[in-house]
Amino acid sequence: AYASATFKLNRDDPQYNGAPQMGFLVKGRKVRAVELNTGVYSLATSYVYSNNPALCLLDYMLNADFGRGITVDELDLGSFYNSAIVCGTTVSTARAISGAVNGGAGTRDIPLYECNIALDPSETIRDNIESIMKTMALAELTWGSEGKYKLLVEYPTSEVEQDALVDAGNYFTDDDIVRDDVTLSWPSASDRYNQFTVAFKNEHEDFKSDSVTWPTTNSTAHTTYLTEDNSQPFVGSSNVEGITDPYHATAAAEQIVRKSRGIKTLGLTVTKKGLSLEPGDFINVTSTTSDIDDEVFRVQSLEVMSDFTVKLVCYSFDYTVLAWNVNDDIAYSTRPTYDFTVEPVTSLVY
Repeated sequence: AYASATFKLNRDDPQYNGAPQMGFLVKGRKVRAVELNTGVYSLATSYVYSNNPALCLLDYMLNADFGRGITVDELDLGSFYNSAIVCGTTVSTARAISGAVNGGAGTRDIPLYECNIALDPSETIRDNIESIMKTMALAELTWGSEGKYKLLVEYPTSEVEQDALVDAGNYFTDDDIVRDDVTLSWPSASDRYNQFTVAFKNEHEDFKSDSVTWPTTNSTAHTTYLTEDNSQPFVGSSNVEGITDPYHATAAAEQIVRKSRGIKTLGLTVTKKGLSLEPGDFINVTSTTSDIDDEVFRVQSLEVMSDFTVKLVCYSFDYTVLAWNVNDDIAYSTRPTYDFTVEPVTSLVY
């Protein structure tokens, strides 16, 4: 962006001590949306302003001047179309706003995700892509079997919607699992939070530094987490890029806390039934030997072995860790139960 300015100097009573310093409120680049006509996805011909993260990522992937510079043929436009719809989902209506960039005091509807970020062209393309991806919770950018980049953004709001993400052929039981290679791990204590603070530039205050904390100290959710953690204050803080309003900042802090307490990693090897899987796919696992009952996981990586078994690394996908799905003042919509007792051995024969 470029600007030129002319300043009138009062020679009798100079109002400047030197060259005036200027600041600008900039909305950002205009981007192209993805259109769907008679089952065919295509790029719109006109450019319009949007801070939808899926469209911002699409623009960066296509731009040859400062972005990845790939062609449309290398992108799964349908996945970007669906992701843009998810990102634009209204999660709260008529929320109070202010600030010069918003035209003063007023109200607006809050979409699920926004990307208000300034990228540095001197950074690597990968780092800039990851910066955009962080504005979409639990999103994945994968290279599909069709030889195209695919953006996957899901936002189930119920267990039924979450189960619908799993294809019928991606249900795995003990019959499909090679039992000598199953690992299940939870976040370490250093990665587990019972309170988190997000720092951001607040557009409601003309981009002054601000911060929000979730859960509020001594709230019901905070007290519940502290009780579970033996009153140990596991707190954290970070400056989250792409967020410029208190609503999304609170949602980000909430999700960091919920994710740190609810996400677990599963490593297992399955039979050739897993050959059809790709990174980003959802699977349902039921294993009595590993005490996993009808849980949804997302494939993070996979490796096909020499005997055509498939080694998978997955993380649990729970819609209740996504912000806006659970009321801010409660710790859990359904409280998890953990039973680490080991039953005594019985019926031994010598």
